[in-house]
Amino acid sequence: MLFELAWKTIWLTAVAMPLWSANAIDARAMETVRDCALAVVLIPLIPWRYVLANYVRKPGDRWRRVDRRETILAPGESRA
Repeated sequence: MLFELAWKTIWLTAVAMPLWSANAIDARAMETVRDCALAVVLIPLIPWRYVLANYVRKPGDRWRRVDRRETILAPGESRA
């Protein structure tokens, strides 16, 4: 979702703004502007504290395989 909002913001600033300033927006471009602007307006409604806490600051899972025998051992048991 964040990627979607990012590219729409970039499109609005890199493509739509120059077209608008040159009075060269056609009907198709205006339709895309309307669709993208609606999504960009919703950016402040995203719960940013939750996004930062769970997707930026929280450590991810390791990508290595875990030996199943290590997880089966009860607390205090040792591997023989």
